[in-house]
Amino acid sequence: MEYNLDSKSVGTLNVCLESVCEQSVDLDLTLPDYCPDIEKILKCSLTPQIFSKNLTGGQLVIDGTSVVEILYVDAIKKNIRCCEQTVPFSAVFNLKEPAENYVTLASAKTDYLNCRALSPRKLTLHGAFSLYAKVLSKKDEKIFVKSDDSDLETLSQSKEFCSLTALCQEQFSISEDISSANKPPVEAMLSKKASISISGIRVIPGKVMVKGDVSVKLLYLSDLDSGEPQQLDYIFPWERIIDCTDVNEDTKLKAQVDLLSFDIRLKSDMLGDSPSVSVDIKAAVCVKGYNTIEADVVLDAYSTDYQCEPEYVNPRLLTSITQLNETVMNKSAVDTGDVHIKQAVDMYCENFSCAPIVTEQGITLNCKASVCILAVNTDDYPCYVERIIDFEHTFPADVEFNNVNGADVRLKSLSYRLSDDSTLEIRCETDISAELSNSEVCHCVSCAKCFEDKPLPKSSCGLTLYYAGKGEKIWDIAKHYNTRMKLILQENALETDLLESPSMLMIPGI
Repeated sequence: MEYNLDSKSVGTLNVCLESVCEQSVDLDLTLPDYCPDIEKILKCSLTPQIFSKNLTGGQLVIDGTSVVEILYVDAIKKNIRCCEQTVPFSAVFNLKEPAENYVTLASAKTDYLNCRALSPRKLTLHGAFSLYAKVLSKKDEKIFVKSDDSDLETLSQSKEFCSLTALCQEQFSISEDISSANKPPVEAMLSKKASISISGIRVIPGKVMVKGDVSVKLLYLSDLDSGEPQQLDYIFPWERIIDCTDVNEDTKLKAQVDLLSFDIRLKSDMLGDSPSVSVDIKAAVCVKGYNTIEADVVLDAYSTDYQCEPEYVNPRLLTSITQLNETVMNKSAVDTGDVHIKQAVDMYCENFSCAPIVTEQGITLNCKASVCILAVNTDDYPCYVERIIDFEHTFPADVEFNNVNGADVRLKSLSYRLSDDSTLEIRCETDISAELSNSEVCHCVSCAKCFEDKPLPKSSCGLTLYYAGKGEKIWDIAKHYNTRMKLILQENALETDLLESPSMLMIPGI
């Protein structure tokens, strides 16, 4: 005879794919006719753009293009100029298991890019970037509770779990036209950057509303003859309503947005002297929702009538999840060495990295970033300087955890002050976040096989005296004497399973 226990489902996050591959970029570039000759290369940059993610037949295919930008000093007017070219890429990832009700996450990070001028109009470039791919799905793990009609004796413990109740994703596009009457006109773009962030998330019936901001930064020339660079910074909001069933007001929501690709270009029908720029953004937002559930988990079971063999399962389940977020201001002094700066033309941070370390004080995130400085030196000649800045931040760990996930740092603002011609004082404001989670293996009984051909002998005594030692458990004693734990508790006026001192117990027979 087999006793099957009732079960509850706890939603867990199943990783069907988590992989990274290196994509190489090799390019021989010849300047277009409208670009002047190169006198000096200032900066070569590589920006991967993801256009599509398709999961079919157990394979995730990611297609995109690598945008290569060359900032240089032209040989005629000694101005900063830019040349751009794209290189398409495609990558295939094989899933380790089939995925149903899945979400796909993809991102890319530049590893390096080397460029060499073969002539004033020809360059050869070699670089690489890392393409990260992840496929997640929702998986239901079972935990077992006692059936009301079961004749088994069961030992249960009340536990709380964080159950993944919602997992949804949406890919979307945003278009915006930027126009400002108080800015000089845009004649040629030198550098263009975009980023996306989340500012809020909330539940509406059957859906989740996510909102945030897109930040666009543009460096351009307003006059090709004078070569004077200008900056244009623009922020605009975005908002998405995503179908996400099984969420309610008690659901703890977590959202992640990834900028897949962006295109910033001059409008062909630009009128007047004001800059008019078209911005197209492609992004993907992923939402996870967790609800707390309680269950009396069956830890052990036996029969008072027959020999019994319980069977166990050991799912690893999430018991808590905590999101830590803070805005941090960091000040750093950057030495430009032999480059004597008269004026900074543009400054930005790239290649952020963040390594979490668990200390006695809490969670310390050691962060690094490359500060890129495009400037004019004291001889009025364009120059470029790149330096690494380090900073750290500690979150007090006042919750129980055994995993640190999603350590991330995002630039919020960047400013500088030129203290002398070889030293910049940089003020960097960043949003730093980390996710702490705690999980445990839930050792529980799934069913019990009782052998009816092996009945247990009944006690011939109504009561048996037993001298129990400190730390013994009533459950173990009841199981040994083939009786019920609740009868021993009642007979000896006990309230807990664990004996705090040596005791003489009366063991009722059944």
